[in-house]
Amino acid sequence: MLLRLLKLNSYFKFKAIDIALLIMGGILSYFIFFHKLDANSIENWDEARYANSSFEMLQNKNFIVPYYNGSPEIWSVKPPLMNWIQVFFMKIFGPNELAVRLPSAIAALLTMLLIIWFCFRHLNSKQLGYFSALVLITSAGFIGYHVARTGDFDALLTLFTTSLLIFFILYLETEKTKYIYIFGLSILFAGITKGIAGFLFFPALFIIAVLYKKLISILKNKHFYISCISALTLILLLYFLRELQSPGYLKLVWKEELGGRFGTIIEGHQGPWNYYIDNLNIWQFNYWIIPFLLGVLIILFRTNEIVKSKSKIFYSFVIAITLYLFIISKADTKLAWYTAPIFPFISIIAALAITTALSNINLYFNNKVYLKYLFFILLSLIIFYAPLRKIILSNIEVYDDDFQIQASVMRKNNKFKNYKVPYYGYNGVIEFYSKILKSKGINTIVCNPKLLLVNDTVLVGQGKTLEIINANFKYNVIQEERNCNFIVITEIKEYLPVHYNDFENGSENYRSKDFKHSGSYSYLLKNDEYGYGIIISDKVNVKENNSLRINTKYYVSEIKPKIFLVASIEKDNKVFYRYSLGSEFSWAENNNWNSLELEFLIPPVPDDAIIKLYIYNPNKEIVYIDDFYVTIYLNH
Repeated sequence: MLLRLLKLNSYFKFKAIDIALLIMGGILSYFIFFHKLDANSIENWDEARYANSSFEMLQNKNFIVPYYNGSPEIWSVKPPLMNWIQVFFMKIFGPNELAVRLPSAIAALLTMLLIIWFCFRHLNSKQLGYFSALVLITSAGFIGYHVARTGDFDALLTLFTTSLLIFFILYLETEKTKYIYIFGLSILFAGITKGIAGFLFFPALFIIAVLYKKLISILKNKHFYISCISALTLILLLYFLRELQSPGYLKLVWKEELGGRFGTIIEGHQGPWNYYIDNLNIWQFNYWIIPFLLGVLIILFRTNEIVKSKSKIFYSFVIAITLYLFIISKADTKLAWYTAPIFPFISIIAALAITTALSNINLYFNNKVYLKYLFFILLSLIIFYAPLRKIILSNIEVYDDDFQIQASVMRKNNKFKNYKVPYYGYNGVIEFYSKILKSKGINTIVCNPKLLLVNDTVLVGQGKTLEIINANFKYNVIQEERNCNFIVITEIKEYLPVHYNDFENGSENYRSKDFKHSGSYSYLLKNDEYGYGIIISDKVNVKENNSLRINTKYYVSEIKPKIFLVASIEKDNKVFYRYSLGSEFSWAENNNWNSLELEFLIPPVPDDAIIKLYIYNPNKEIVYIDDFYVTIYLNH
């Protein structure tokens, strides 16, 4: 072990002060990446979705097709490398928050170490390495949500895209064959991490090769072809294996990854052309945006000795950052964490400005080495104290949204061994913890809040679920938690008979046999059309403070649909009240029947008013409607 340390020391030419700084950096890295990594419950949406898939992969042993709730995953079409690593850690630590998040934390740490190694070894600047690492770990866009400390794909992607770009540049610098093979491995792992996102630096690679005047030599290099073709073959093999086990997968990949996110707005994630630049400036990189801009100027005007000797490397970073931002900005779907892969490179450029300023100051210390290092440490504390403090405090912050609180109670409960956890809409968090608890012998049943029964023990949080329970049930609280209680259902409130339309009768112009949820027909609704489901006109039902609940099924084959369910209270063609709910608030899937629900209290209405319940289709595609239910609950 000692010999290895001595060899490493000769490799980097460490001094005692360097070793001390590395030890301090190791301690700091623990607090940045790993401290209280599992303190908060799993995040809803992406992290919860991936955690569910990994847990099911652990159980069903299918390492090609991720599953969600017993069916092949069709919402996320990404390859399964992240799932594989999460499963590995679940085998070691059990299915918990630490196992879900460790892959991201380790990938973020390795990314930091990679840029330190690159700066030490190939830019010949330890200061640049230290400061690049400090800038990276104090960037909210890298350490924050969806990247370094959550069980999402982006930290892992960033590690491999950073490696991909660095080793491509190193090959151009040195023409050493080993770098072209490491480049190929990076392509492989980036591709099986997040699919097409792993290739977004490729347009920049072409220009960088031209910059180095080595495009032709690369294209003539057999090792380049062996490396790249091997990587692409393995990536495509994984895709085709998944298609064989889950037919239709490649079609989903084409729509979601190649066409969907670039050509359409998915799930309402949109923004202006400068969305990513604004994010970097306002919160993701706000402490370092000015040093970054100064660093770009230093590169362009070559006012630093490192830049003068390694100008093409820095030009390559600027090209890669610029083209990457251009590509993701042109896409219609925009999400804040898409900027993650540029953080290692913008951190190096921001650190370049800091080291340039320090090198000018260091001239005053002449040969007083330890005094110079003391000044280096003190100045680092002054520069980095505020962003470091903010990052570390945000890492230990306890989240208090409804899902997190409810999940936290599920994690810590030791009293109740058989209870239901109702929720309204999508809740991957509750589903994940329910599966884990069931594997431990605790029977937790995730259910629709409207399907509870008398004597059910129920864990209920706040928000829409509690509103539904209050409207439909009487109950006793048996254990109070923080904004979350265990209750026992004592009575189901009275309700009137169900109104129902299955569209088996009516005009042939609006009925279709192509898709149906039940029976022989569904209702065909074209673009910009309203379709009536039910009209309620009796005076008993249309009464103030009665609770009206509507549920219908809808089917769209090609797009993420936006369907609106509308309730209109009218008399003599005059509208007194209108309420609508769009499907963007529910969990919708293509090529499948989805549920859309609406519930509200009937307001004061005139005598003889009627309620018209209908669906509006704003999509270009046809929407199919079936099984339109209405239940009216009496509120005494």
